[in-house]
Amino acid sequence: MDYLYIDESGDLGYNGSKYLVISAILIRQDGKPLEKIIKKVRKNFFKEIKESQELKATESSVKLNKYIIKKLNKTNSEIFSAILKKENRYKLYHNNDKNKLYDLLASKIANQIEIKNHLEVRVDKSKTTKEIQNFNEIFESNLNNMNNFRINIEHSYSQNYRGLQVVDCIAWSYFQKFENKNNEYVKLLKLKSNIIEI
Repeated sequence: MDYLYIDESGDLGYNGSKYLVISAILIRQDGKPLEKIIKKVRKNFFKEIKESQELKATESSVKLNKYIIKKLNKTNSEIFSAILKKENRYKLYHNNDKNKLYDLLASKIANQIEIKNHLEVRVDKSKTTKEIQNFNEIFESNLNNMNNFRINIEHSYSQNYRGLQVVDCIAWSYFQKFENKNNEYVKLLKLKSNIIEI
């Protein structure tokens, strides 16, 4: 079983951020290394995070976020990120459906993934039941699953899945690069990274 974790940084609205980033971490055969990263963070940064239920890059120190990236580099992972400059959103859709925009960006990531095994996809939960159904259909239809491996897509709260907390840091790092012209985080990444800019 392979594991894919998906999260976003930025916002879907017309105002707010200039960019929207959706990132994914694909880890082959074993999701436990991502679990271990967060366990080590909790041990080594206990005074900083205290009783926080989940780690959020926006609320963490520079040192903590860089620690997560350096630990991720030691795993058998691959990174995918779709970067949308929001002024170009009309190239993707022609109505006010923000969820459709999210789904289309995520489908760009799905197109890049090589399916080699059964896949569990874990998405940070933010959608209604109907929106989840639409996302799942679009995302799975865009996966290159020539050998008909089993695909399971779940939408979960990030406090319950440490892999989602790791990918939050990655999405935030790419958001920093594009939104704030700060590439100090992504420069630390040594993993294979697939970047789709729109």
